[in-house]
Amino acid sequence: MENDFPVTHSTLAINALMTNVLPDYDIGIPLEGRLLHLGLNDTYLVKTHDGQYILRVYREGWRSVSEILYELDVLLFLQRENHAVSVPLSRKDGSLIHPVTAPEGIRYVVLFTYAPGKEPVYAPPISWPYVSSGC
Repeated sequence: MENDFPVTHSTLAINALMTNVLPDYDIGIPLEGRLLHLGLNDTYLVKTHDGQYILRVYREGWRSVSEILYELDVLLFLQRENHAVSVPLSRKDGSLIHPVTAPEGIRYVVLFTYAPGKEPVYAPPISWPYVSSGC
């Protein structure tokens, strides 16, 4: 049965990403992967014998290829200026972006170096007391 129900955001299976996308990178054999965060970009942690990496899957329609490349160029510039940043890794063909066909359309995948550190802790929002108007 064919399903024509529209999809606005799918979650790509980590096993498929490890099998179909990661072999395009010179990072060794992926041993483990897991979804870290769903959002405008979906973020996966990938582990190999050589280390850990971050795989970002951009939301369909969120950024054009040129906008993604601009973002990646900024990160590479910061690295050249000796700033500690996570940077994109080139695929074996030299490109930085791997297009993937998802149910909602083309999504772009980029592999980044892993930046160790602590996850930010956000303060809870200020809650205002509820005041009844007596109505």
